[in-house]
Amino acid sequence: MALPLTVLVLTGQLGWAAYAAFGAMTALFGRNEPYRVRLRTVTVR
Repeated sequence: MALPLTVLVLTGQLGWAAYAAFGAMTALFGRNEPYRVRLRTVTVR
C-alpha cells in the first residue's frame, strides 16, 4: 500500500487515496482468487 499512496502524495492527488488503498489491499489479499470470486468480493456491500 505504501507505493500507491506515495505516488499519490508526490503527485498531489490525495483524493484518490482511499481507492488506491482499497485496490492495493485487493491485489494483496485477493491475488490467488479466481476473477469471479474477486468480483463478488469487491462488489458486496
